[in-house]
Amino acid sequence: MERLEVPVVAVADAEAEIVDRALRPLDGAFAAVVTARGPRAALRAAVARAGVPAERVVHVSADRVELQVAAGLGMRTASPEQLLHLAAGGALAAAP
Repeated sequence: MERLEVPVVAVADAEAEIVDRALRPLDGAFAAVVTARGPRAALRAAVARAGVPAERVVHVSADRVELQVAAGLGMRTASPEQLLHLAAGGALAAAP
């Protein structure tokens, strides 16, 4: 199976300093780290930072509200369980 190189952007509805400390052990794992207040603002900022259309983004979250916000912005969404299924060779459902 071919491995795709895709940018991974960490998105957090939290204070930047807290996120920085939490992600420090993963230094270099993300193309960008975006923090903003409110899930809609954070997701919009992440899409802008990634430089891709929202339709090309997969937002992964265990939070149902965040997934609804992301879908409302045109993103594909997945729960962590769905992401594991995808990583094992499964398919991700199309965006609504």
